[in-house]
Amino acid sequence: MSGQWKHFADAIRDLKAPDVLDPITRVSSEFLVRSERFYLPHGSSVLDGRILDDEVKALMYLPADIVSVLWETDMHDGEGLPAGRTLVITLAMNLDRVFFPGFIAPHLKGAADFFVISLLKTASTNRWVSYGCVIGVVLTPEGEAGYKLLLFDTPAVDMCVLMCGSREKLLEEHRSDVSAVMNLCTLLNTKVAQKERRTPPRLLSKMRASASKPPLPDYHVLKVGGETWDKPHVESSGDGRSGHAVRSHFRRGHIRHLSGDRFVWVRNTVVTGSRPGFVDKEYRVATAPSESRKVSSDSL
Repeated sequence: MSGQWKHFADAIRDLKAPDVLDPITRVSSEFLVRSERFYLPHGSSVLDGRILDDEVKALMYLPADIVSVLWETDMHDGEGLPAGRTLVITLAMNLDRVFFPGFIAPHLKGAADFFVISLLKTASTNRWVSYGCVIGVVLTPEGEAGYKLLLFDTPAVDMCVLMCGSREKLLEEHRSDVSAVMNLCTLLNTKVAQKERRTPPRLLSKMRASASKPPLPDYHVLKVGGETWDKPHVESSGDGRSGHAVRSHFRRGHIRHLSGDRFVWVRNTVVTGSRPGFVDKEYRVATAPSESRKVSSDSL
């Protein structure tokens, strides 16, 4: 059985390598070890176009204090040409309950609903790297759709801004990371999906132990409508060429609150994927601590 264990293990190793000096990158390795790990193929686009209204914002609480989401995307160069497949791990955390290096913690506590750090490994490299930036995600006040991003001062932020051209462009670079986290929260907290734990095969673990290699970390995948999302969809097009196929997903969809903990998906259109996809169904929302659903007035 194929799995994503090695990607998580490689990231943990690369981010704390002896030549890594950036403190945000190094602490990301620790966060990755402590996180509840997920693999979500097409993570940033699986619910593409969903409107982040008040009902959906009520679902935006993390399933754990630290969450990591492994997903993939196709990067493009400055001229819009394909630059290869990129693996991404998005770290998301609630820093009110997670220890963070002291030099940055006072600036982050209570400043956002959750925070993200982006890790990536491009097709042209063989190493996981981090922007070294901490991005705060603030949900808009009740009655307003959407969210805003905050960029906090970290040792690497000036270099990242220089490389991207502006603070605004650097924030835009992280929107797909935020989408991956929000899509995971939406699927889990409406009970559209159930999580399945994936542990490395016993023989593989035994071989790594014999070679004095660190153990492979486990992770979760989602099971949606009877389909297990454990690999990207690739299908053959009509002209014989292969291309990426995205599962059926909602475009400009939203969640309607019926009563109590009953919600229903409502969408304008459905983009049909390579397998039978979603239909309008009623889902019960997972219960979360009341404080997790509240937006701190200090962060708005």
